[in-house]
Amino acid sequence: MNFFKDPEVKALIATGGGYGSQRLLPLLDYDFIRAHPKIVMGFSDTTALQLGLLKKAGLISYTGFTLADTQNASSESLLEETLTLSLLGKPYEIKEGTPMCLGTVQGPLIGGNLDLIRALIGTSYQPNFEGSILLIEEVRQEPYKIDCGLSQRNRLGKHIFLI
Repeated sequence: MNFFKDPEVKALIATGGGYGSQRLLPLLDYDFIRAHPKIVMGFSDTTALQLGLLKKAGLISYTGFTLADTQNASSESLLEETLTLSLLGKPYEIKEGTPMCLGTVQGPLIGGNLDLIRALIGTSYQPNFEGSILLIEEVRQEPYKIDCGLSQRNRLGKHIFLI
């Protein structure tokens, strides 16, 4: 909360994964954060914090970088480019990769680490995923654990279609 209250702080960028970010959720003043929004960026274990901020304060955060990820010039340049585009209200276009399914979708992109998304299910910090594009990130997880997490979401009526 001190970072949100400090007018000199313009952005909160996680230095690493953020283990235990779920424990911060009941300690935050979401009305204050909603009235004084700041850039929040993290990855993986910061998912709980980011989704809690979305649900309780309507704060859109950025997934994909921590300060540990910006140790080389190309990562730092990409971080600067995406933040600049975002602040200008322009989308970031992915120019590399192979699509698994051709087509176009539109909706808010919500997600993060699958285990932490699962941990928020049924809590007051679980955002509404209805009509959204679900982004799922997992590192060094066995495929059966990812299947379990996706199956749990489907059993709860949170439909995920894999193509």
